[in-house]
This record gives sequence, C-alpha cells and structure tokens, in this order.
Amino acid sequence: MAGGIREQCYHHWCNEYGGLRVDRIKRLNELETKNAYLRKAISDLILDKVILQDVMRRK
Repeated sequence: MAGGIREQCYHHWCNEYGGLRVDRIKRLNELETKNAYLRKAISDLILDKVILQDVMRRK
C-alpha cells in the first residue's frame, strides 16, 4: 500500500468510510465525538440521581 498503510488498515477504512466524501467523514467524526460527550453527561446525571435516591431512602 502507498504511504506505508497496511492493507488490513486500508480495507478497514474502506469498509468504515467507503463512498463518503471528506466533509461527510469529518462530520461523522464530529458527531461521534459529541455523542460520546453526551453519553458521558447522561451517565453522570444518572449516577447523581441514583446517589440522591439512595440518600433519600436512608432518611
């Protein structure tokens, strides 16, 4: 492969992003990053809720 890219890596990339334009790939990466941030925020809020519910049960 050109540029020292392993063939396995190239095929993985083609399967993942084949047919997408560069701007779409960038947008997909942005959305995946934002999605990860939102998932973490939601899990933090759920944990806070569980902790508060536990405190309220103990009273």
